[in-house]
Amino acid sequence: RERGRGGAERLHDVVGDNDVSDTSHDVMDDDNAVESSSDEDDSSDDEEEDINSSGGGDGRGGRARQKQTAAVKEVMNTMCVDEKAKDCYANENADFALHLFNSDVKEDILEPWFIDGMENAKDVAGSNVKKQESAMRKYAKSKMLEVHEDDSNCPICLTKMGFEVYSQYLSERTPKRGKNKGKLWALSKSVYDKSRSGLVHLYRLSGTKMPKRFNGQLRQFMSGISKKVTNEKVKRGDAGRIGKKKMSFAVYKTLCEKMMEEEDKEFIFARLFLILEWNLMARSESVVHAHIN
Repeated sequence: RERGRGGAERLHDVVGDNDVSDTSHDVMDDDNAVESSSDEDDSSDDEEEDINSSGGGDGRGGRARQKQTAAVKEVMNTMCVDEKAKDCYANENADFALHLFNSDVKEDILEPWFIDGMENAKDVAGSNVKKQESAMRKYAKSKMLEVHEDDSNCPICLTKMGFEVYSQYLSERTPKRGKNKGKLWALSKSVYDKSRSGLVHLYRLSGTKMPKRFNGQLRQFMSGISKKVTNEKVKRGDAGRIGKKKMSFAVYKTLCEKMMEEEDKEFIFARLFLILEWNLMARSESVVHAHIN
């Protein structure tokens, strides 16, 4: 502001009183401009996207939107996630789609063509409920794997889905087997994390921007889930520890010694693999794909 006043005083001698007052006013309003900059950035991104997607035949400098080729789509999808993660996310999103299909908001959030496909898969499966559910999940997964922004083929209308719908889905998920079958908050935190990651991946594939409010609410909810799951485990008498227990050096040493005592040749490789994994402090998957140049 001091620099602004100095500049305004120097400008006064050249352009007169009215222009100086306008200049000083602009400088004093910089704080307000900073507060609204994030909103302006978001709006400018949207405007740029609209300009890039507008037709180019009207003589106004617009550019026609071109679709990605199949080869480009394959490369772009590979850069996002690997095949294993892609399959995992498709499963998570298929479960969510099945939940929506059986809910009261089916007509509001699911695309009509997807509802028809689910109904057809259900009819083909016959009268067996388990076969119907399996067929619908298989169909939903296949459509989740095909989602791409150029094709406008996302089964879920993400722009119509709010935090309330997705948070209800997460809060109603229960184990399908085991001693805690059907119990609320009995799933591990990693299950909820995978579900959220799957949803974020679906937003990315469809080219839909997740609303800031939705994203903020979801982050807060996921943080609360972590504490809720831990507390519920303690109440049920399960271990209060989340995740895997670390392997001590004594256990590592014992495993190496036991492998040395074995006569089978496969333990030669197993011991080498274990030593490499331990010294690299890496997961087994990372060691499998390790290369030496």
